[in-house]
Amino acid sequence: TIATSRYVSLGSVLGSLATIVSGLVFFFVDLAVPSFFIRVSFPDLFFLVIAPSLVILFHYDNIGRLLSGTERKIGQKVQLEEKPVTPTNPSSNAQA
Repeated sequence: TIATSRYVSLGSVLGSLATIVSGLVFFFVDLAVPSFFIRVSFPDLFFLVIAPSLVILFHYDNIGRLLSGTERKIGQKVQLEEKPVTPTNPSSNAQA
């Protein structure tokens, strides 16, 4: 995702979602099929859901910028807003 879109926050959020989904799948498959090769205990599941959820929560502002199309990409230069130059009035600095 990062290589194609160049959005680091998008990769972080999608990776976190994939971790949550795969943790839930492995946990419930392990309950249904006890001989399943991947064992996910309840404490493991807790960590596999809470930690990625915090990553998504901390990316709240980034998600908003992604949806509005204003999130910067890797390698994209920051565009500074130029303020209009106003001529200074030399008499305004003079003290009376």
